[in-house]
Amino acid sequence: MRKKLSTFNFQLRARPAKGRGGFTLVEVLVSISIFMVAIVSMVVVSAQSITNSGHAKNQLTASYLAQEGIEIVRNARDNAVNVSPTGWNDFLNDSNNVVVKCEGPYGCEIDPLEVFFHGITDNNAVTTCTALCNNRLLYNDTASFYTYATSGNPTTTLFTRTVHVDTSRDTTREIQITTTVSWQEGSTTQHVSMTEDLFNWRLAPQ
Repeated sequence: MRKKLSTFNFQLRARPAKGRGGFTLVEVLVSISIFMVAIVSMVVVSAQSITNSGHAKNQLTASYLAQEGIEIVRNARDNAVNVSPTGWNDFLNDSNNVVVKCEGPYGCEIDPLEVFFHGITDNNAVTTCTALCNNRLLYNDTASFYTYATSGNPTTTLFTRTVHVDTSRDTTREIQITTTVSWQEGSTTQHVSMTEDLFNWRLAPQ
């Protein structure tokens, strides 16, 4: 007697476990995209902050250098006028002094370190520019002075400075000083300029 074997077909079906929902691929990609946008935004903001900080520092240094140029000429005026009643004329006409050397179309470069140690009429203190004044100022850390002299291992800065004396007015009474400091930031040239009138204070006011 033959026994007939029955064949049973079993089909296994996976059922999702209750309470264990996962992320789809789309959700993961969207989350990564949002995260990357946030990171890039933070990097951009940080880079902009660093750039702005550097620009502010350069602006402050340039303002100091521009004011220093005016103060050097003012001190030269005061020293000359204090010496004698003709000191103003000597200040204007002395070929070794700052006015004659800085009244040309391109102005001049004044070395504060040379002025401090050797005086404004020293040969190396004031240099007339025959074209645009484009020598970068150096910083002498030992003496704490800006200079054009290369002795003492100074550090090259970003800045150039032009001092110009305008003698087109009534020079018996006044001259005008303009100092312009320039430097490069990326592809842009930045400038800070200051102008001041210097008077012959020995004359009675009009």
